[in-house]
Formats: sequence, structure tokens, C-alpha cells
Amino acid sequence: MIEESGLRHELIVQPDDAPLTDRRVVDGEERVLLSVVLPLDLPPGYHSLRLAETFDGSTQIIVAPQQAYLPPVLAEGACLGLGSSALYPATSGQLGRR
Repeated sequence: MIEESGLRHELIVQPDDAPLTDRRVVDGEERVLLSVVLPLDLPPGYHSLRLAETFDGSTQIIVAPQQAYLPPVLAEGACLGLGSSALYPATSGQLGRR
């Protein structure tokens, strides 16, 4: 297991700890789906998991926070007025002309 920060972990998962959930042949290659509970408290980010020995493969694990960042001013209940306007290119008068 390699965290986004580069920190490496070695995890040993026994076959009984990773039940086979599905098995398929895709483009002539066998693909398996394993169910594994990771014994790590990973920080938010993109992490890599590489399987070795019995299965040779890798996958990306994406850990997201439970809630997106909320600026303190909005957390306190402030309301921001957001406006919008249409912006047209300087040559809009020429659109449709050939």
C-alpha cells in the first residue's frame, strides 16, 4: 500500500480474509473481484494498492473526507449573494456572418 504522500505499508492478507466476490474473463484474461477490509486509517487522497504473489495486480483507492471544506464565514450561517452575467465575445456582432 502506498499512500499519496509516499508512505508505504506492507499488508499481509490471508486468502480467507479476502473472499472472492466475482470472477470473469475480460479480453481473454481472468479478472477477480476480492473484498478486503484495510486495517489502516488512510488520510484523504489517492492511494495505490498492489497485490502480489497469488494475484498480480493493482488498484487505486480514493479516500474522500466525509464533508467538503466549508469556509468559517459560511459555517457561521453567512449568506453570500452570487450574481451572474452573460459574457459575449467582442466579435459577437459577426456571429452567423460568412
